[in-house]
Amino acid sequence: MRHINLYFIFTQMRLLTILFLLFVQRTQAQTDSLGIIKTSQKFQQELNKAYKNKKTSPLNPADLRKFKRHDFFCY
Repeated sequence: MRHINLYFIFTQMRLLTILFLLFVQRTQAQTDSLGIIKTSQKFQQELNKAYKNKKTSPLNPADLRKFKRHDFFCY
């Protein structure tokens, strides 16, 4: 009986340790989220600007006239 209780306690401790480590790793994954968003938005603006420019756009003239902006994922 004592052997079963020790096994149960060991299993619970191992589960708690794994959950704690996952929590710690998750909280330290991205410390500068705002900086990443600003960098992404700047890139999106520059890409849209490049596509609208006749000299730098890879679009043909018909598509360039219709182009307004890229559809990016919203934050």
